[in-house]
Amino acid sequence: MSSIALRLRLEDDVLERTRQLADALDDALAANRAKGEFLANISHEIRTLMNGVIGMAELLGYTQLTAEQQGHLKAIQVSGRSLLTLLNDVLDFSRLEPRKLTIERRPFRVRTVVEECLEIMAPLGAGKGLALRSSIAGGTIETLLGDQQRTRQVLLNLLSNAIKFTAAGKVDLAVSSRSLDDGRVEVRFSVTDTGPGIAGDDVDRLFVAFQQVDGSASRKHGGAGLGLAISKRLTELMGGIISVETALGRGSTFHFTIVGETTDLPLPAREIAEHPSPARPPALRILLAEDEAINRIVVLHMLRQLGYEAATVNNGLEALQAIEHDTYDVILMDIQMPDMDGFEVTRRIRDTRRDQPHIIALTAHALSGDRERCLAAGINDYLSKPVRMADLQAVLGKIA
Repeated sequence: MSSIALRLRLEDDVLERTRQLADALDDALAANRAKGEFLANISHEIRTLMNGVIGMAELLGYTQLTAEQQGHLKAIQVSGRSLLTLLNDVLDFSRLEPRKLTIERRPFRVRTVVEECLEIMAPLGAGKGLALRSSIAGGTIETLLGDQQRTRQVLLNLLSNAIKFTAAGKVDLAVSSRSLDDGRVEVRFSVTDTGPGIAGDDVDRLFVAFQQVDGSASRKHGGAGLGLAISKRLTELMGGIISVETALGRGSTFHFTIVGETTDLPLPAREIAEHPSPARPPALRILLAEDEAINRIVVLHMLRQLGYEAATVNNGLEALQAIEHDTYDVILMDIQMPDMDGFEVTRRIRDTRRDQPHIIALTAHALSGDRERCLAAGINDYLSKPVRMADLQAVLGKIA
């Protein structure tokens, strides 16, 4: 074969290989987009349904119930929160894999995180007869610049696991902090249980995604095997580490640390009480745009519990027609609606109306970036489904 023919053949081979690589890249990108769209759709559909379940359960709590009915209601609420936690775990894991999840740096009180987590976990511990105790060492930093939400997420996961795997005895939470050489602060959380402990051979599997110490079909405890894997990633993103001390028959102690900074920045306003009071709500004319009938009922009853009334429409077109005939201070706007979505309704209102209502997204779009997309579209506030009554009251109170 001549040198020219050889060169041409090599060029053809290179071009063919390049085309194959380009095709493979296109396929990979398409698969990644499909995965993202699938997760977004699954998240939206499940959150929409859970808004009805959790919302109705919360409303039931404000009615007169027998002790037996209160027990049934508590079971519904715990199961609903567990399902939502599982959904969030799967979504978090999908974002952690390609390192898409970011860590915030905002001031928060360490003691507040501890108190909130204990308050959430207390009913689960009491249901099993477990003593749930906490101690904060003297000199522990009060206010830290870090990620309050992710700190709470890791701590809740460890407390939940400790309660789940402990049949009798207690669960203790200890918190301390120390100054680092670079001027930052390390906060250490330790969760100790009196459960069965873990065999040495199984410890390495604890922080591996989708793996459980007992993976058999007859295992006593459920779960997807994601909680500790996600906690490990989140802890590392917050500059810390997670570890465990355990032995069969001696219980377990899980430690995790986070690294932050001291700060003089003001704390954000705390959320209002878990059980909001309808006393003297601000006078607001409210329009609710929501295509799901059950979710309309849930939000309407929440508003009435808070002392508000609202007109309702079933889609975006009806929302535009409604504001042609009446003036509204607030529009509670679903985003994914037939005929016209909430983004288009907002755009038309912002472009054409002299009176500008305060628009609040009430949406099952709750993935990373959805809040920012809503705000960029001209929406004033964002609440993700399932919607808590306390969050709804807080945002409406802020408007007044």
